This record gives sequence, C-alpha cells and structure tokens, in this order.
Amino acid sequence: MTELAAKYQLHPNQIFAWKKRLLDGAAAIFSAGACKKVSREAQVTELYAKTGQWSGIFITEVRSMNRVERAAMVAPDREG
Repeated sequence: MTELAAKYQLHPNQIFAWKKRLLDGAAAIFSAGACKKVSREAQVTELYAKTGQWSGIFITEVRSMNRVERAAMVAPDREG
C-alpha cells in the first residue's frame, strides 16, 4: 500500500479506504441481481440520443453566429 501511495501521490489511508470499500461491496456488485446487462440496441439508441442533443446544441450555436464567425470556424487562418 505504501508503494502505491508513493507512486500515485496519495495518502496510504486513502488506498486502505478504497480497498475496504471494495471488499465490503464486491459481493453485492457481482451478485446475480445486481448486474443488469444492457442490450447493444439500447446502448446504440442512447448514444444516438446523446449525439442528437449535442448536434442540436452545435447547430443552435452556429446559427447564432454571423457569417464571418462561421467562416473563421471553417478556415481559422483566413480572414473573413
């Protein structure tokens, strides 16, 4: 523990605390009811939803810019 603490610049008590939390809760984490498998389709759907949110934010931001600002984003070394 002391070597890990020195290597990662942590206090040894922090590593002891993390180890204790792991050992106390590991059985619950790996029990049959606690692990819920998420289907690939659900993961893909969630990622598409997040992508849509970010693209919507980006589009809103770009639309609020004037032509010179948008041109600077595409070709930052060119003067508009």
